[in-house]
Amino acid sequence: MSQASSAGDKTSGKAPTLNIALHTRYWVRCLKTFLPTGYQEQDSSRLVLAFFILTSLDLLGGLETHTTPAERADYISFIYSCQHPGGGFRSFPGTDFGLQHATTPENARWDPASVAGTYFALGALAILGDDLSRVRRQETLDWIRNLQHPDGSFGDLAAGGKNATVDGGQDVRFCFLAVLVCAIVGEEQSASEAVGKCVDVDRLKQFILDSQTYDGGIARKPNCESHAGSTYCAISVLKLLDLLPTDAIPSLAENTNQVSPTFLQNLLHWLSHRQTTMLYDYRDTDIFDEEDDEEDHTSDTPGFAVINATPALPPSLLAFERMDLYSSDRPITAGLNGRVNKPADTCYSFWAGATLAILGHGNLIDRDANRRYLLDKTQHRIGGFGKFPGVPPDILHSALALACLAIHGEPGLKSVDPVFCVSKEVKARLDKVTWKRRD
Repeated sequence: MSQASSAGDKTSGKAPTLNIALHTRYWVRCLKTFLPTGYQEQDSSRLVLAFFILTSLDLLGGLETHTTPAERADYISFIYSCQHPGGGFRSFPGTDFGLQHATTPENARWDPASVAGTYFALGALAILGDDLSRVRRQETLDWIRNLQHPDGSFGDLAAGGKNATVDGGQDVRFCFLAVLVCAIVGEEQSASEAVGKCVDVDRLKQFILDSQTYDGGIARKPNCESHAGSTYCAISVLKLLDLLPTDAIPSLAENTNQVSPTFLQNLLHWLSHRQTTMLYDYRDTDIFDEEDDEEDHTSDTPGFAVINATPALPPSLLAFERMDLYSSDRPITAGLNGRVNKPADTCYSFWAGATLAILGHGNLIDRDANRRYLLDKTQHRIGGFGKFPGVPPDILHSALALACLAIHGEPGLKSVDPVFCVSKEVKARLDKVTWKRRD
């Protein structure tokens, strides 16, 4: 039985609904009250949390109606307080010891800007209606240039001047965030031109191509496992750089700039297999053998059962594996996973689903089945969405579930830009910042 108060009636076949008022209250609580203690360890990512809270309220149409102009001005002031004098933004103010303590390289290295904090700060400012006029544009562009590794990838942190050591592994996620920042802060109207003025595009493209694995997915870096989150970041980068074919079905004709048809065909094959009916639900004891219920799963998350890898899969899970998603006996719900042989997870409805939308192939998944998974299985009675059925909601999964539903045109939600993960209204503001050239 779902914890969602607006879940559908499975016996009657009634479709589940998105309770806009309920979710709006959830996000207002996240914005204006203390977060649960579990978020303490994420304090150093405070701007990341702020972005997802604000973009979710905006998608629900509740940001301006549930905040005052004075509150929004305070939020904007806080975000600018995280801006680094050397360019970029800190992810939280905790490393800002004041300029008088950061005059030496030894001290400066403890107070870096982060590429994640920078994009999420810029996005949050745009959501709040700021014109970004106080952003240190040139310093930020110079700082981003210093983050690129010789192999074309990007790190996350660099502090201490032009000769600073770049910290943060070679990771396509940092590539994605760096490209977003360049697209916003650069003066060129075209994202590909703005990024091309800031980074080595050829090396970046090659790093992404080298990160595609044997199964068609894309890993966070070469020789790692394919992952839907990494794939989303990589395809978003290629989209912003105009390296994806404009046609939904790419031509076999050679194009020296765009990625090859083979690259896309292998990727689409992998993405189309991310939809699954295998679910984790700690309340559904039928999926476990009663004799082994205590021995064959562990509790990594309070109240959440994880199947042990040693015993054979129970018959019900084997049925999930063997079920044909597109047969006449199609299941009621089907989420998406991020890696091969994993259960459905709420966030991958966005990571994989948004990637398919960017590629123009959103029809390769059953969107109705995925919608039912989100609204009937992981939508929570207090608002928000959990990672798995029966798990309490959290900011990341709740935000990405809303963004996924917005991509699919859910009534009551604003249209969303799948690359920037903001409403199309906010994306239009980013396209019209005062420094963008109007050729």
